[in-house]
Amino acid sequence: MKLSATILTLLLGGMTLHAAGQGNYTVDVQFKNIPDSVQFTLASNEDDTNYKQKVRTLNNRLHFDIDIAEDYPTEFYLIGKNPADPKNDRFYITFYGRKGLRHTITSAAEGFSADSVTYAGAPWDASVNELDAFRIDSNRRRRQLREERDKLLAPFDVNDPNQPIEIDSITRVKLNEKAEQIMAVQDEYMAKLHDYVMQHPESPESLSLLEFRYTDFNRDEINSIVSRIPAYMNGSPRLDFVNLIKTSPRITVGDRLADFDLTGENFDGSKISLSQFSTPYIIVEFNSFGCGACRSAAKYELPGFLEKYGEDVTFVSYSVDEKREQMERAHNLDNATWPSIWNGSGSRSEDCVKYGVTGYPHFFLFGPDRTLMATWIGWGPEIIERQYKKATNTTE
Repeated sequence: MKLSATILTLLLGGMTLHAAGQGNYTVDVQFKNIPDSVQFTLASNEDDTNYKQKVRTLNNRLHFDIDIAEDYPTEFYLIGKNPADPKNDRFYITFYGRKGLRHTITSAAEGFSADSVTYAGAPWDASVNELDAFRIDSNRRRRQLREERDKLLAPFDVNDPNQPIEIDSITRVKLNEKAEQIMAVQDEYMAKLHDYVMQHPESPESLSLLEFRYTDFNRDEINSIVSRIPAYMNGSPRLDFVNLIKTSPRITVGDRLADFDLTGENFDGSKISLSQFSTPYIIVEFNSFGCGACRSAAKYELPGFLEKYGEDVTFVSYSVDEKREQMERAHNLDNATWPSIWNGSGSRSEDCVKYGVTGYPHFFLFGPDRTLMATWIGWGPEIIERQYKKATNTTE
């Protein structure tokens, strides 16, 4: 998403630090008990270079004023440094603004605290404040439960993988209770995010959440969300992506590879398609250069897996990286002996949407009849072999 210009202004009790400029988006920021002359940087996440401004605090306030051309909501970030430790960032928030809007941001906590921030001025701010408060509380509860779990584990040696963990039955019951409580809070959190997207299509935060969680919504829910998105979202690349989610088919177990083929360039520059391979089974892994689990799978499991099953299985990496050099770096880091598909369409591509890919690595197994047999996300020791044997009923 590109911005041609940006404005942000800071206001306290009707006072501004200086007169507003000719900009068409203003934000007023209020802190509590922080020194003067602490530098903050405001920039657009979509256009960091052209719209970056640096301003220093004065009387617990900041003022930014930046012209923008877009009428649709655009994501900004505000970042500040702790004067006692200038190498480390201590305040970082993101929020949405748009042309013609005057925003007020208030941090009520002492010093720098992103957890105390509230917003006013945008039609979506009230719902964002409510969601942020829930997130903060949910994170606090999960953190507390994990601390209680770790306290229960403290008397036991859980750091030596070669030694069995001997835990008495009473402690084990308590640990199971903590695990159930942590999962309950997590389930509540995910349900809240789902409800927020369904109830607040006016919020750009909903579109952002939908981008990364669209597989949690069925077709009717997505159609309902799109039908209620307000006109001020028109032109937003996020809306373009949501419309792609709405219209694209989604692969499921039993679907034919012919209807969901993947094409592009191989590592050596030759043309490649997933359907060209003739082994009984094909596994395609959606992969990105920044994916640590992808690198681990390549290092710790794939060489042995292919040595064992390579006569029956073709393994293919599909790179979601937009730059070919990133695909090449990943291929080299992996010491890959298997083919790669790269077409530069990125992680928001139609290919990724059709395969429902929102995280990496994401694996898809096609069988001899070239229909999808199984899919799984993430990597752990020997997970590829376990999933392959389970789907194909392969025994040692």
